[in-house]
Amino acid sequence: MASIEKAPNGKGYRVRWRDMSGKQCCRHCPDHDTAKKLRLKVESSIALGQDWNPADPTPTTPTLEVICQSYLDDQVRVLSPRTLEGRHFVLNQFLTWLQDRFGENIDTKRISRQLMADFYAWLTSVRECSALTAGQRVRNIESLWRWACDHDDYEPHMPRYKKLVLAPTQPKLRPIAPTWAQMDAVVESTYGWYHPFFTMLRYTGLRKSQVMRLQWDDVDMEAGTLYIRPELGKSRREKHGRTVPLSPHLLKEMAGWGKRQGWLVPCARANRLPDAEKSKRIWSRAGIIHPDILRQPHHAFRKGLVSGLRAMRADKDAIKYLVGHDLDVMGEVYSDPSFALALRETVAMIPAIGASGVMDLSGLLTAPPISKLTADDVREIRKRVGQESRMALALAYGVSVTTISQIVLRKTWKDLDGEVCTPSVLGLDPSQKAVG
Repeated sequence: MASIEKAPNGKGYRVRWRDMSGKQCCRHCPDHDTAKKLRLKVESSIALGQDWNPADPTPTTPTLEVICQSYLDDQVRVLSPRTLEGRHFVLNQFLTWLQDRFGENIDTKRISRQLMADFYAWLTSVRECSALTAGQRVRNIESLWRWACDHDDYEPHMPRYKKLVLAPTQPKLRPIAPTWAQMDAVVESTYGWYHPFFTMLRYTGLRKSQVMRLQWDDVDMEAGTLYIRPELGKSRREKHGRTVPLSPHLLKEMAGWGKRQGWLVPCARANRLPDAEKSKRIWSRAGIIHPDILRQPHHAFRKGLVSGLRAMRADKDAIKYLVGHDLDVMGEVYSDPSFALALRETVAMIPAIGASGVMDLSGLLTAPPISKLTADDVREIRKRVGQESRMALALAYGVSVTTISQIVLRKTWKDLDGEVCTPSVLGLDPSQKAVG
């Protein structure tokens, strides 16, 4: 049987016994009560003809931070780097919100449909997110919840998944697309790295993130082609990578873009993503204020390219391939796009920037084109800029939209880099004094 004795060092007690084979066993206990409980368990096990063995330690419950990290590690296989970066941001925001509410140690059993509703309310009220943004972030957290409930290690620690019902956040976007002339007006009103960025959007119809991650190594100026790498793809078709021909007008434009190395669009922003609000202002300055276009100022170029080519009766499959949409089985599996699709013929139909102005803005040519502006012209332009678009004024006075913008911004005698310009460079008559 088992016996209890004081530990030799005077700290605690020892329980001694012999197992079924006669081997001497001993275990230390911090106090006498614990020693008595252990002696009872040992004697009970021996009476039942079994050796007493310490119970396995209670499995630890994984923390929500561990589950989130495992989820992100697993999603690397299926999500693009940009999407994964967005998920990481949302999960960090969710964990920070939980810690502020419940403290550092967050029990996974707290995850519930009501918690999702509270997080949604916090996003819309405190963070002032739109209903669309808040709903998307809640769906990201629910994706984590659903994944954990189906995981072998985390399923016992997670409550059953219950989806939060949300009201429709916005009406479905109407297929409103800008015309060639409207897109041209926007491109011509840009400067800095926004000009090559908008130019690529207008000629290729690619997504903004794809254009911003293109490199000069992807461009073959001699062959006139662009290789869209698989990692830039979003759809199933694009994840295979593809080579598309470029418009001759775009190649001519790109020939003057300076050193051909590194990023195709030399953006200085750390995340290499354009500012949507600034892009909306550029569209507005060009006179395009349709809400469905302003809601997607970059995707509007994609709609405009597709709609413009369809209006010209271009090959539908060629358009799909150029913008990265999936083809049917015949085109996807059995057709070689290099000669089965009329790709070069299709991109050759894309008009040059400025060549399509007569299509939509012919009625705005109320004055004969002139090559020089007088001081009176400058004053008149500044008066009319509030009533007419800059594209209309540029067509009316025979100058570029950039010149109109410089006049409006009172940068008549300096270009955007701060270098002094002569009056002739800006299309001004040097015989008259500049205004402003």
